[in-house]
Amino acid sequence: MKYTKKIALCLIFALFINALSISGFDVQEQSKMEWLSQATWSEMYSSNDEMLSAADIVVIGEVVSQTLQQRHDLIFTLQNIEITEILEGSTDSSMVSVLQTGGNFNGIYTPPISEAPLLDIGDTYVLALSYVESDVYGEYYIIMGGYQGVAKFDSTPLEESAANAISILDDNFISLKDNRSSLRAANTTTPMLLWWAANKTTITCYISPSISTNYGSTISSQVTAAMNSWRNKCSKSFQSTTGVTFDVGVFMNNYGVTGWDGMMTPNYIGNEITYAGVSLNNLGQAIGSNYWQAVACHELGHAMGLDHNEWVSSSSIMTNGTPSYYNGTTKLTYTPQTDDINGLIANYGS
Repeated sequence: MKYTKKIALCLIFALFINALSISGFDVQEQSKMEWLSQATWSEMYSSNDEMLSAADIVVIGEVVSQTLQQRHDLIFTLQNIEITEILEGSTDSSMVSVLQTGGNFNGIYTPPISEAPLLDIGDTYVLALSYVESDVYGEYYIIMGGYQGVAKFDSTPLEESAANAISILDDNFISLKDNRSSLRAANTTTPMLLWWAANKTTITCYISPSISTNYGSTISSQVTAAMNSWRNKCSKSFQSTTGVTFDVGVFMNNYGVTGWDGMMTPNYIGNEITYAGVSLNNLGQAIGSNYWQAVACHELGHAMGLDHNEWVSSSSIMTNGTPSYYNGTTKLTYTPQTDDINGLIANYGS
């Protein structure tokens, strides 16, 4: 059955989102409990209505199997989902494959992104999906907004009336806005989740020469500029190296459409970072002259230990989602901002 009334669809999705904390698939709590990979999402949405309007299909389905896939140095999981109901859009198949980052395959382990834990076999979800067709990686879907377009399905019948749909959505986003406003009042710096050891003042950074070889000197120079923009901002600083051992490694590949532009994966002991790997996903994007400097700067901020900064009212390179800090037109941040630098100083000293 396909629902044609947007208000009914918004109600269903809003109720599923509201059930996250009950079902155990609480994205915000997940990111607090575990430090996995961090990513800058290619697209994020300000409302459910905006996201649902952009989705190719919205479905309810059960994860029946998983297929692991290696793309360059990273592992991805294709979630094979049997559709039980189509809420919006159409597809000729009763099965869809949904790509998520993370998995263990061929002796390589890629941690899932902290905001987007892997779906579980046997569980049922409602998903807002975007269709991808690739000559290299085939046909598949990605979750809208990285993690915004998925919620674990609770089979409890929907008892709310459609008339309450808009108010439910409004309450959801008003609550989020109010929460961020209160956090802003108490937090004037970009937060941190991990730290480099107190006695480590120099963080060696290796920028792979393959970036210049495969993508050109202009892009390689932007990545180098991103690294340099974090230097001497606090008691710890990046130092470029071409050696075989380093603290931070920066690499660029075409991983296909994944939902993210850049990702940082740390190794750590306790709360101390021991290594950080930065992966930049080059699909041929050409969004403004400083695009790759912006993306690399964001991911290197994570490599310094900074978390996403979702509650600041001023500009920050660490806001969540590439379009929130750099879109080539109205958002042109590509260097660390005051809140980001203050976050480092608060934890490392000046």
